[in-house]
Amino acid sequence: MHGAGLLLPAAVAVVVAAMASFGALRVVDASFRLRYRSVDFARPAAFFAPAGSVGSSKLGRAAWAGTGPLVVRVGEVRYGDVVKVNLRAQEGTCGVTLRAGNWPIGVVAAGPEWQETEVVATGSGGALVLTPVAVPCPLHLSRITVTNVVAHSSGTFPLYVRHRAEPGPRVGTGGWWALLPFPLGLAVAAWRLRRGAGSIGVAAAAAARALLPAALLAATQAVLGLGWGLQLVMPPRTFVLLLVAPAVLAGAIRSRAELAAAMGALARQWWARTRRLVQASRPVGLARAPGEASPELERHPGVAAGGGDAAAEAALRGRRLGVATLCFSAVLAVAGVLFAVVVIQDFGAPLVGKGDLSLWALENAYVGRNLSFTPLPRLDLRNDQLFYPYGGNAVFQPWIFELHLAVAAATRLLGPWGWCQLYFLLSVLITALGAFLLLVRDHGALRAGLAALAVSFCGYYAIGKYAGQLAVACVHWTVLGVLADAVIVARVTDRRPWSARLLLLRVFLLVAALGLELGYVAGLSLTSALVSGAFVTLVVLDRAGWERAGLRAAGRSLRQQLAASARAHPLQVAVLLGATAVAAFLYLPLAAQVAAAAREFQFGGRAAYWWANPLRLLLPILPGFVRLQHADFLHDQPEGAFAANPGLAFVLAACTGLVAGRRRILAALPALTMLALLLSFHPLHFAPLRLLPWFAFARVTGRFTVVYPALLVGLALLAPARADRRRGKVVLAALTVLLAVEAATAYRTHLVRPWRFPRPSPEFAHLVKVVAETPGEAVFDWPFCVAAGNGVGTDLLCPFYQEQCGIASLQAYHGKKIVGAYFGRLHPRQIQPYLEAGWPYLFLPDHESPFKARHQRRDFEPAEWAFVEQFVRLGDFAGVLLYLGRLPPETVAAFHARFGEPAAAARTVFGEVEFIPKPAAWRADTDVAAARRLSFRPPVPLLPLGQPVAMGTPAAEPFLGKGWGSVWKGQRTTQGRWAELYVRTEVAEDCRLRLSGSTFRGQRVRVAVNGVPVAEWAHDGGTPQVFEAAIPAGLLRRDNVVRFTLPDARSPRSLGINDDDRLLGITVAWFRLDREAAGTP
Repeated sequence: MHGAGLLLPAAVAVVVAAMASFGALRVVDASFRLRYRSVDFARPAAFFAPAGSVGSSKLGRAAWAGTGPLVVRVGEVRYGDVVKVNLRAQEGTCGVTLRAGNWPIGVVAAGPEWQETEVVATGSGGALVLTPVAVPCPLHLSRITVTNVVAHSSGTFPLYVRHRAEPGPRVGTGGWWALLPFPLGLAVAAWRLRRGAGSIGVAAAAAARALLPAALLAATQAVLGLGWGLQLVMPPRTFVLLLVAPAVLAGAIRSRAELAAAMGALARQWWARTRRLVQASRPVGLARAPGEASPELERHPGVAAGGGDAAAEAALRGRRLGVATLCFSAVLAVAGVLFAVVVIQDFGAPLVGKGDLSLWALENAYVGRNLSFTPLPRLDLRNDQLFYPYGGNAVFQPWIFELHLAVAAATRLLGPWGWCQLYFLLSVLITALGAFLLLVRDHGALRAGLAALAVSFCGYYAIGKYAGQLAVACVHWTVLGVLADAVIVARVTDRRPWSARLLLLRVFLLVAALGLELGYVAGLSLTSALVSGAFVTLVVLDRAGWERAGLRAAGRSLRQQLAASARAHPLQVAVLLGATAVAAFLYLPLAAQVAAAAREFQFGGRAAYWWANPLRLLLPILPGFVRLQHADFLHDQPEGAFAANPGLAFVLAACTGLVAGRRRILAALPALTMLALLLSFHPLHFAPLRLLPWFAFARVTGRFTVVYPALLVGLALLAPARADRRRGKVVLAALTVLLAVEAATAYRTHLVRPWRFPRPSPEFAHLVKVVAETPGEAVFDWPFCVAAGNGVGTDLLCPFYQEQCGIASLQAYHGKKIVGAYFGRLHPRQIQPYLEAGWPYLFLPDHESPFKARHQRRDFEPAEWAFVEQFVRLGDFAGVLLYLGRLPPETVAAFHARFGEPAAAARTVFGEVEFIPKPAAWRADTDVAAARRLSFRPPVPLLPLGQPVAMGTPAAEPFLGKGWGSVWKGQRTTQGRWAELYVRTEVAEDCRLRLSGSTFRGQRVRVAVNGVPVAEWAHDGGTPQVFEAAIPAGLLRRDNVVRFTLPDARSPRSLGINDDDRLLGITVAWFRLDREAAGTP
């Protein structure tokens, strides 16, 4: 090609390169940064002005009266920014003008339905201002955001679309990237010439094609700008990728044969090295048929010299296992470092925070203070350290005795640090290394290594429970126990000799699991051992012919095999026996004590539960499918991500193992039985697992997921190692790739979260030091918080749950007894002293929901102040810890005036806290027993005649005396042999008390007014009816007590219905007081 034939391709290449450069100038901006600001409605004072203009809302996140301009502090609103508001009017319709400072940017019309509106700022002027078109304009708000992009793709190579910034500076600035298309075009042309393109024209044409995608950027920019007024923006690295990637891809396609050959050579070299490692650790004995000699063994010097085959085989196996273990340990070390950096992140401070994060510091300190050896370990569970001054049973916590003992010892020796985080890391590493050592002898290094990494680093549900629910995240001994059961069952069905080491290891794992969480984690280990033990027993009985002689012979053979195995490995047997003895000494007494303490409470009725549909087992954890984790199409209530969903790779691997190892299907029965029991469990409709004592309180089926990977891996390993080598390698590679993709998806979407735990500030250290050194055995937190994971007491005694759940963790620092606590679950009987003392009347939240309430809505009244002051005076308190963010300013000022000025203050994760020491003059009045007897009841209001009072509403509270239970479906039921109503009336004539209700089964109800019997009712426990009691005028006073005596009250437990031991009497929906002439409604 000569002359014009060369000029045309060259000119085209130059034009395409120039277009690519022009596109870079238009779309590339190294200084552009994504801005996204959203209002945090939980902190209205930080985002809205004037102060107090925004309050709580029952319809949305916040309510605004709309009587004047509202400044929204979301940063400066600039030209081209997108403002999104979601609002609705309280009633009717009204308009709101949006301004950027003084610059109007749009008008939003609010109606009776929620409406999200998007407005593009046409000017810059400062903060966002909402101004009602007409006042008043009461509105409910649920979302206010400001961003400078319309759409974006984040990641390593981000791409943004924003509204065109004209008038204003043009996006896009010059730089080296604008000239990059020219050298890239020359490089492509030179490479094509070197590859034998034939002419310069062909090479130039190839360069033009390679640069064409980048050249289209200018056209894309023009289309977006002319069609929608938008602009494409990207950083230089994204432009470089769009520029270089097509050229590299085209070159790779053209040179695919050479690349394939090079990759094949690399793969062959890698496989040769890997094969040598795999062969070095291939299990001796299982890999060949009975009687077949091992080629490696024949080459062993001991055999060649005429030595014993058994000794030579043992020596060869030992060297191979040593090499394999060393290589796997190196891989595990790298994986552990990455896991620590990416998932755990922060080791520099103790694990503290709100909610479940608060449990671990508190429990570690509690065990450190209350554990004694007499000579067996004993934990003091019944005291008033958490329920001061009433006292109680602290059994219902997610105890992890192994963690608590280790952290208490480490903290005492080395001081506070991230010991819980280190324990979690060691849990994952122990699971991986232990699984490898368990499986490598039977399955080889490759399969054992993959299985070990899968059950440890790919236990997504367990890892996802870090850090709040640490008890469910640390499952090492349980997972290893399940794998050990799989190995034992497989060896028994294959008629292999019994191993003393393996049986002792399983016993150690079973006992050590009692040091983990008892409710689910240890229970799963016990269940696996029970199912596998029953299966092995049946197999042995069947082989013995169910005859006494056969059983004696089987017993003799078992003893001989175990004795021979123990003699062959005496040191390992001794170590396992010692470790089992230590674990049994530490954990068995504590587990028995917790079980006995828990049996004191019987939970009847329908408790809150979380059920994960078994079909979740089949959900893939892949990009695009992750949102199914939270979808409701399965009509279940999963507890968090990956509940009942270990990943499709595990399920397919198990199916592959069942198909390929169908000749060993007998060995799969225990694992399949376990899966069937766990997946079929429903806390309400099908709960046979509750027959097992360790699952008596099970209500969250998703927590069984922690053993699903181990159970499925055990089924997958049923596939023989030598079955169909080529197809087996393909299947193994495909499953490994799927596992890697699912693991990457799980970590990217859920498991990698920013963790940064608060460091104690000098002010906080001074605060807790002052509290600890002030005389007094307890400290009074106000407001305090008594809450539980099953919801008992939370709404009554922790109305600021979202802000205060976990304040009990401060006890780990100051060591004083505290009034409140946060438990995994509570029984109604445990909070009864608080209810009888009247504490719910002193909580005055600004919202009825504990998740939305932020502070007390008013100051105390004189009677309320008198009760609080008397409680602190009588209790042996060091002082009061005030949570300033939960109290109105006038309450804080009143505390200062009544109790004194604060001695210390600090900011904590629960907000600003200050400590006011108890006045020295009050210490002489200390009487803890009298403090326990104190009771507060607000003045009973007048009971209007003829007006029903619904028992399920707050309006009924002042009328209720002792003996009434909590609200259930808008009604209340008496608990015990009697209950009382307080009635205040100014009527001096005959009246009639009426109430709507029904009794629990057939019962009598005796009614007395001010101690005088007035009626006796009888009911068969069926349909509710209206009961009446005539009250003569002579019995009525201004303040009256109506007592219901229930001689036939009984518990559901006594009737065999369930384990509820409460004495239930009459259930009341409403009551009212009528004049004698009034009729029933």
